[in-house]
Amino acid sequence: MISEDNLDFLRQRGARYLVGTPKSQLRAFEAALLEEADWTQVQDGIEAKLVAHPDGGEGEQYLLCRSSARREKELAMLELQRQRLRAQLDKTHASLQRHPARDPGAIERRIGRWLGRFSAAERLVQVIVERDAAGQACGLQITERAERTQWAAHAHGAYLLRTNCPEQDPARFASSNGCDQFSAVGIEFAAPAALQRPLRDADRMRCRATHSSATLVQFQPSP
Repeated sequence: MISEDNLDFLRQRGARYLVGTPKSQLRAFEAALLEEADWTQVQDGIEAKLVAHPDGGEGEQYLLCRSSARREKELAMLELQRQRLRAQLDKTHASLQRHPARDPGAIERRIGRWLGRFSAAERLVQVIVERDAAGQACGLQITERAERTQWAAHAHGAYLLRTNCPEQDPARFASSNGCDQFSAVGIEFAAPAALQRPLRDADRMRCRATHSSATLVQFQPSP
């Protein structure tokens, strides 16, 4: 996650930045993501739209992006996890129905390990260990969370970039004349490590000037 202190440092130096945000932040832009208006195709299979700062803050805006190729890949990975998790849960449920377990806590811990192993799919299901009259674990109540599955279908392939670049044309971010090459920061937008820790005075900025009003700022720590 990008440090606010480091972004303040960039602003004080008059630098422009285009950086990634946590995936969870997409939720705050759900309406814009689901709205089909204002999307601009910036590359084959990639669309983007500019969104104002949700707090009305000046000097920053967000670039909401969606990639059809990334969406297909992420959904395929999620479905694979979901199938594998469900197979383990169904297997455990069938076993408990045949042979109830005396220690429900042990079953809950086992379920917890499976959910942890398939963390992406874990958010899509709710699992409750059922108990019989003797207090033994006799099965699993497995509920698919339809609302989370629906959100995953929309969110996968989408990502959010944060910028203080004043450009109002999303396509300019994908152009060599814009803030930077879109593929460099849009598809693989992992934040430079130096942005994730306090910057030292000895840190050197490596900037690629790409437009009169913007540069993508990257950091190269001093030896």
